[in-house]
Amino acid sequence: MNLESLPSATLIILVSIVAGLGIWYLAVWLNQPRLKAIAAVIGVFPLLGFGLQLTAHFFNWGSPPDTYTTSTPGPASREASVTRDFPFPVTDHTVAHEVELTPRAGVGKAPAGSIPLVLVVRSPNGEKLVDMTGTLAPGQGQFWVPLRTRFQPLDEGEHTMHLEIPAGVDEVKVKVRELRN
Repeated sequence: MNLESLPSATLIILVSIVAGLGIWYLAVWLNQPRLKAIAAVIGVFPLLGFGLQLTAHFFNWGSPPDTYTTSTPGPASREASVTRDFPFPVTDHTVAHEVELTPRAGVGKAPAGSIPLVLVVRSPNGEKLVDMTGTLAPGQGQFWVPLRTRFQPLDEGEHTMHLEIPAGVDEVKVKVRELRN
């Protein structure tokens, strides 16, 4: 919940309650049951909205997910390798993050052998958080064994992942998740 908007939310609730009470008094004075219903709605709905905001804040409803998944294509059949750069979000820099890269050989194909996979993760300021090359052995079915590494973000925002993908890889499944205890 944004605490900067708390004074204006409180003011809206108070004005709505006063307006609802005023309309209720007018409904009693004029003997109009419909005005009583309108007064109740005007007085109650801002309270319900405020209660839902508090509940959403308490249960983390609407907060961004702690796992980011995507996939990036490998090189074309005639290329030796390809370099892919793409952003991914970090919403909480206080917890460590894990990157999991799972290369896939393609539909109906099995991994031919071990492959090198180069990974670089940069912060929004351009600082290198991860710089590694992993050699991945063939795994189950059409996948290689996943490459996993951990890093501690320095700040929140759009981080950049740089992958060098060798020939023979159809796509790389990318998963970045927060490591919460």
